[in-house]
This record gives sequence, structure tokens and C-alpha cells, in this order.
Amino acid sequence: MKTLFLALYCCLYSFLACAAPSDTITVKVKDELDKPLKGLKLFVHSYPAFYSDAKGIHLLKVKEELEMPFEVWTDSKDYEIIKFSYYKDHKELLVKVKHKNTGPLTTQGKELKSFHENSSVSNNSKEQKTAHALNTATIPSVMTSQSLSADSLRASNTYEQYKGEFEQITHEIYLERERLVLNNEHIKDEISIITQRLDTEKNLSMAERTQLKAYLKKLEYEFEQNGIAFRKAEEQTKVLIDRLKMMLLEKDSINAITANKLKIEQEKRVVAEKRNTRSFTVFSIITLFLLLLAVSFYSIARKMRKQRSSLLLSNQELSEQKKLVEEQNQQLDIFAYRASHDIKGPLKSITALSALAAISVEDKEALELFKLINTSSVKLDNLVTEMLLLAKDSRSELTIFPVNTNNVVEETLRELKNIEGFEKMVITKELAPHLEILTDDTLFHSIVQNLIENAIKYSDKRKAQQTLHISTQLANDRFEISFKDNGVGIDEQFHEKVFASFFRNSSDSNGTGLGLYIVKQNIIKLGGTITLQSKAGKGSTFTVYLPMR
Repeated sequence: MKTLFLALYCCLYSFLACAAPSDTITVKVKDELDKPLKGLKLFVHSYPAFYSDAKGIHLLKVKEELEMPFEVWTDSKDYEIIKFSYYKDHKELLVKVKHKNTGPLTTQGKELKSFHENSSVSNNSKEQKTAHALNTATIPSVMTSQSLSADSLRASNTYEQYKGEFEQITHEIYLERERLVLNNEHIKDEISIITQRLDTEKNLSMAERTQLKAYLKKLEYEFEQNGIAFRKAEEQTKVLIDRLKMMLLEKDSINAITANKLKIEQEKRVVAEKRNTRSFTVFSIITLFLLLLAVSFYSIARKMRKQRSSLLLSNQELSEQKKLVEEQNQQLDIFAYRASHDIKGPLKSITALSALAAISVEDKEALELFKLINTSSVKLDNLVTEMLLLAKDSRSELTIFPVNTNNVVEETLRELKNIEGFEKMVITKELAPHLEILTDDTLFHSIVQNLIENAIKYSDKRKAQQTLHISTQLANDRFEISFKDNGVGIDEQFHEKVFASFFRNSSDSNGTGLGLYIVKQNIIKLGGTITLQSKAGKGSTFTVYLPMR
């Protein structure tokens, strides 16, 4: 009992406290150039490690909604995380990484230095400038409720540091551009002077011309290289601007998280308090319900035990009574069979003697009395015959084998052709050819015989022609045999009583009242049914339905 209550309580509590359904978050991994990075191993929060696919994407299945702050990291030897951004509404986590050999802005500083060294002209006027490697500190990728304000401050300091170094590099790029412009102007002037000398001074020797042309070619090459350096400097300036924009976005994101974190935590506390209150209320209700259920269950179980004991006693008594009734019925069947059989002999003698007396006696009054005796003897003989048949059918076991229904109908008609009223009946048949069913031949023969006799006994003598139509067919896997006559019919109020034992439609009937009762009992024994359609004065239709076995 206690185990049942405990299990029920656990199931209910688990149902109320069940976790939210799992969800999926799209994790996108990109490098410094915003290109998808394949095969990087990442860890998110407390979930198992995973690798990005060829498109730098992984679908992470989470058990509950991710809430900032949470941790994202990698154990890669080649890459480190620059930043990550979680877009809650779109279920998307964007992770930016960089190669550990290069800082986010150090490469740009080195390239600027390379620009200075490669873009100078041969007149030794270049200014050697040292590239300033920017600090490679990144914004923390781990953020907890305790370190939120510190992370925000640290991000702000990092931003200011990047901003100062960016301004310095930008200033150097500006000076370099100015130097390149002045250098190009100087080269243009020298090219113009040399070109003019080559065109105007005709006294130049061949060696001087060759030297001037070589110098002119060198100036043109340096002019072209300065242009390339100028364009490359512009491209790197754009890269630096993009990096600064990224830092601004990251700073804004962290500030927004910092501003909303307190509100989110407060909302979580309110939700948790409500949940705890609801859980306590539900727990109290469940406890009270279980107590009431336990009391009710105990009371019901006690009553059921008493009722079971009473039912067992009643069933035992009923079984004994049923056995006694079956024994008594069996004795009654034996008695009815023996009594009917014993009465049959004297009845035959009385019938024969009354018939002989009617022949030899000349007194009209005595002759009438002997006829009445003979008629009564015949009725009693029919009754005894049917009682013997009923007793025999009730005691016999079913013998199932294939029975040709058409043969049974034809054979029964031949057997009944000598009974009173048969010659006046116009009998028509509509029998399905070669129709066989698995049934008991004796019981089926008894059904057909009684229904034909019933139609003859209750034919309407007032009608010019008495008819009986017999038809057979198979329908819905059942055998149907129908007996339709135009006899006296049966009033609708007697339809339910017509199959009862010793029922007769009228006091003038010559029947015993057992024919239709025997029919119904035999049909039930064969697992079938019978229906009646009849109106007084219109005739009757009996339809028998038997299984095909």
C-alpha cells in the first residue's frame, strides 16, 4: 500500500517538475577574415565537445534555454576565441576565432612597417618608422554573474586601449600617405625634368641619354610601387576600421548584457519564488489527496473483501443449486421420455379399438362418441410423440456433418404427403442448387418438418387456395431457409409468445403447442436464429438463419 502511494506521488511530482523540451542552437565558427572555419573543437556551457563542419556550423541540442552568462572555449593549439555573441531570438551562437601566431592588430602594424620600407625612393629621403604592435588582449569569453561588472570594465579598458593604438596607427598611415603623395610629386617633377632634357638638349652624349633613360625608368617604377603601397595602405585602413567597428559592437553587446542582467536575475528570482510557492501548494494538495485516497482505498478494500466473501458463499450456493436443478431436469427428461414412451403403447391400442368399434357399432350416438375418442386419442398421440421428440433432442449430442438442404426439404415433403390437409396445399419451392451446410441432420430435419406441419395445420380453409412457398439461399455467410404461407396468420400481440411451450394461437387449434417451441430450441442448439413476419388473416413467414460452420 505504502509503495503504491509513494510511486503515485513520485509520478505526479515528476510530471509537475518535468524539464522543458530540448531545443537546437545553430553554432557558427568564423576566423578573422569572417570565413567559416572547419573542424574546430568547441565546448559550450556544460555540453559535450563538438566539431564545426565544412561550413563552420554545428547544430547544438540543448536541454533548456541558454541564458547569459555562459562559457564558450576551445582546447585547440592553433586557434583561440576572440569573442562570441549569442542571439537568443534567432537561436544562433556566433564564435569568432583567430590564429594564435598573429594578434588581431599586430599583423596590421607589421604590414604598415613593410609599407614604409618598400615604398621609399632612392634619394634616401624615406623616414624609417617602427610599427606599433597592438595589445592582443581580448574581451573575456567567460562571463558569470559575479564577474559581470568586472568584465564590463575590462572590456571598456580593452576598447580604450585598442582605440588609442588605432589612432596612433591611423596617424602614421596618414603621415605615410602624405609622404607618398609628396614623394610622387617629387618623382613626377624629376620625370618631367628628365623628359624635357631628353627632348630639348640635343648635345647630350649617348651615354648620358642612356643613363637618364635608366634613371627615368627607375623613377617610373618607384612611382608605380608608391601607388601600390598607397592602395595597400587604404585597404589596411579599411581592415582597421572594420576591427574597430567589431570592438564597438562587442562593447555595446556587453554593456547591454550588463544592463539587462540584473533585471533578468530579478525576474528569475520572482519566477523561482512563484514556482516554489506553487510547488509547495501542489505538494500540500497532493499530500491531502493521497491521504484521502488512502482512507478511501482502505474503506473500499474492506467492503470489497466482505463482498467477495459474500459472493464466494453465494456462488457456492448457486453452484450447488444449479447442479441440483440440472440433476432434477435430467430426471424430468428421463421421466418425460419414459412416461411418453409408456403412454404411447396404450394410446395406440385405444386408437385402434375405437376405430374398430366405429366400424362395428351401428348406434349413431355411440358411433359419434367413438369418433370423439379416436380424435382425442390422435391428438394425445401427437402430443406424446412431440414430447418424446423434445426429450430425445434435449438429451442427444450434436452430430455435425455435411447436409444437403435440398434433399432434406424434398424428403420431408414426401414424408408428410399423407397427413390431413397436405393434398389441399399448393407448395412451391425456390431452392439454391447443391447447397450444403455443416449441421446436425436430425435437428435440421425436425425444424423443416415442424414448420411445414405448422403451415398445413394453420392454413386458412376459407381461402380458395392454400399456399406454402419454401426458399433457400446463402447470404452474409449464413444459410437462410424461409417458409411463407397464406394461412390464418398470427396477431402481432402474440409474436413474442408464439415460440413458448404449449402456446396455441386459438382454442380451435388442433396443434399441441410444442411444434414452434421445439423449432426454437433446435435452432438455438445449432447456433442460429428465427424471425417471424405475420398479420392476422394475411399469412405468416418464418425465416431460419443457421451458421455455415
